[in-house]
Parts: sequence; C-alpha cells; structure tokens
Amino acid sequence: MNYDFMQAKQPIDFHRKRDFGELFNATFNFIREEFKPLMKALFTVIMPLVLVIILIIFFMFGSISAELFSPTYSPSSIEDSLELIVSFFTIYLLFGLVALIQFTLVYSYIKLYIENGVSPSIGATYEETKRHILRVIAITFLNMVYVLAGLVALFFPGIWVSNIVQLAYPAAILDGYKIAESHGRAFKIISGYWWFTLGATIVCSLIVNIITSIPSFAMQIIMQIFIATGGEYTEGFATGILILLAIFAVVIFLFMMIASLIPEVFLAFHYFNLKERKEETGLMGSIDSIKNEEATQG
Repeated sequence: MNYDFMQAKQPIDFHRKRDFGELFNATFNFIREEFKPLMKALFTVIMPLVLVIILIIFFMFGSISAELFSPTYSPSSIEDSLELIVSFFTIYLLFGLVALIQFTLVYSYIKLYIENGVSPSIGATYEETKRHILRVIAITFLNMVYVLAGLVALFFPGIWVSNIVQLAYPAAILDGYKIAESHGRAFKIISGYWWFTLGATIVCSLIVNIITSIPSFAMQIIMQIFIATGGEYTEGFATGILILLAIFAVVIFLFMMIASLIPEVFLAFHYFNLKERKEETGLMGSIDSIKNEEATQG
C-alpha cells in the first residue's frame, strides 16, 4: 500500500542499545521532533471521539436533579445508586477505549516512521491504526487476565506480570507478532531486565502524574469556588457544574494525551533496546547493508 509522507529529515534510530538516560533522551527528542505531525494525527482521530463522549455525559446526567451536586445528597434508593455506578462505569469504559485508540495510533505512527524514515501522514497513520486496534484490545483483555490472576495469587506476582505484559504491545504492533505470540515475546525479551523496566515504568508514571495533576488541581479549586459562591442547588446551578465538568474533562484529557506520549514512546525505544541487547538485529542489519553496498559497488 502506498502512502504519502511528509518532508524527510534525519530519522531517529530505534534499533540501538541505550542506557537509562539515553532512553529518556531519545524519547523526548522523538516527541519534540514529531510533536506537530503526531498531535495532528491524534487530534484528527481522537478529538471527535472525545466530543462524542462529552455529549454522552450530558445525555446521561442531564436529567439528574440538582440534589446530586449538593453536599447533603445521598441516593434515595438502590436503583439510584446502581444508575450512578453504571453511568460512571460507562464513562470510564469510553475513555478507556479512547486511550487504547491513542495508544494504537502512537505505535502505528512509530511503526511507519521506522519503516519509512519520515513522519507519516495522517491518512497513513489512520489506516495503520485501523489494522491494529482489534489486536490491541485483545492484548489488553489478556493483560488484564494475567494481572488479575497474579493479584489473586499474591500481590507481587500481579506487579511482576504487569511489568512484563506491557511489552506485548510493541511486540505485536512494531514487530508484527500475533496476539498469543506477543506475550511469549514479552516474557522472553525482558529476561534479565525486569528491574530496569520497572524502574523506567515508575519514572514515566511519576512524570505523567505530575503533568496531569496540574489541571486536576485547578479543577478542584475552581469547583470549590463555584460551589461556595453558587447559592442554592437549583437545576441551573447543576447545569453549570455539568458544563464546568465537561470543560475540565476535555482539558484534563488533552493533558493526559500529551503526557501519555512519554511512556508510550519510551516503551517503544525500550523494546528495541531490549531487542538489540538480546539479538543485535540492528547491528546485523547494518552489517548486511554495508555488505550489499560493497557488492553493488564491486
């Protein structure tokens, strides 16, 4: 399949051994260089879905009385409690699906970048994302089964498994492994580097939490001011809170979308880092390329 690609520039090499600091440097360099085309692709594909979710939130909560936002509110029946639980769970699932689509899009973008050495177009990235989204959903389901099984057995096995199975995503998308094979690949490639991977995952999580805490903290302050100065809990007051929540939901999601690029891109670099340490495929590829050039010139 032929795709249109943007102006070529010196590509960042993923197929390299890197230490801890080099992995983070490569991650931030890639995000900086590819930020504009990558964000254009994310906005084009993701934001319409986010707006649909916002409309769904208004539809689900639009009929709830203003008492819901009162400090003295408590569900009057089991049905009310279940309705709230189902509503919030539905929203959680929808945003989870959007997160999986973003994850798939970022890795599809990286895959095309590695293959072609240039920034892929929005159309190319979208088509590649469609090819992999069902595989990512299936891997996510299997990851949840692995982790839950580990948590049921003991707490630490759950952490141990979750640190490994995250590598099934780059194995499936970037290296083309099938769903069942991707987990075996993850277990194999992380051998000897489990603690290294856990430490990197923790650092990435801390960075994401710091970035996303900024709009969350601002939302809490503004909501408290709005509630304190809002007067009576009328229907109009409840609608105002819903509008504020919708605005903050979009803002927080934008921060999360940008912050999530860090662990997503880092995991891609780390996957190839482990691959090079185990198999040295990049080195062998370079040697073969040199041999081919010499044969051609000879």
